[in-house]
Amino acid sequence: MRLGTLFVVSQRPEDLALALERLATLVERFDPVGSGLRVADVVVDGSSSVMASLGRLVDAATTLAALVDRLHRILDDVEVPLRTVAPHLARATGSADRLGDLMPLVREATRVLGPLAAALRTAVPGSSGTGSNSG
Repeated sequence: MRLGTLFVVSQRPEDLALALERLATLVERFDPVGSGLRVADVVVDGSSSVMASLGRLVDAATTLAALVDRLHRILDDVEVPLRTVAPHLARATGSADRLGDLMPLVREATRVLGPLAAALRTAVPGSSGTGSNSG
């Protein structure tokens, strides 16, 4: 029902009676106490939900603060030893890289010198080829 159709300006008595009947129906359906109680229930339920959410938020913030505090303590315990060891680790890594660069040279030398060493063992008199001298 539209509000504009409730108040009809008319000279006819039946239109006036219909308008009064609609107004009476509207007033009869309006229950301010019931409506107020329903609104109060909705507000209480909503505020309970908000309070529960805020409680969870506070718990999460407390947990996060404890975690950050713990991380700070761990970093305090680890930072100084790491700063001390870091230059040595860098030098060791550099040395390992240089050894890795030398490995192809060692392989090539072994490939070339291996047959030469075998030839020398057979060429030397009294050599048994095992590399041990009996004497």
